[in-house]
Amino acid sequence: KIRIENTKSKEIRVVLEPWATEFQLLPKDFIDFICKEKVPEDGYFHVEDNDYGITVYAEWKEALVYAYNSLGEKID
Repeated sequence: KIRIENTKSKEIRVVLEPWATEFQLLPKDFIDFICKEKVPEDGYFHVEDNDYGITVYAEWKEALVYAYNSLGEKID
């Protein structure tokens, strides 16, 4: 699991790759990305903070990752 928190005073965009799934994250809110299968030993999350927001990469073959909001609800 990895948690991305928006500590800024404005909304940011979070993208989950390799699916290009976009989420809008409000100020002071967070999103959890949770793996739904065992991650291989060489698998990992890679996070980039860029001009457009934050990009999270699931860096392993056949990754299956779900997103949950701060209320614990699965989001798409």
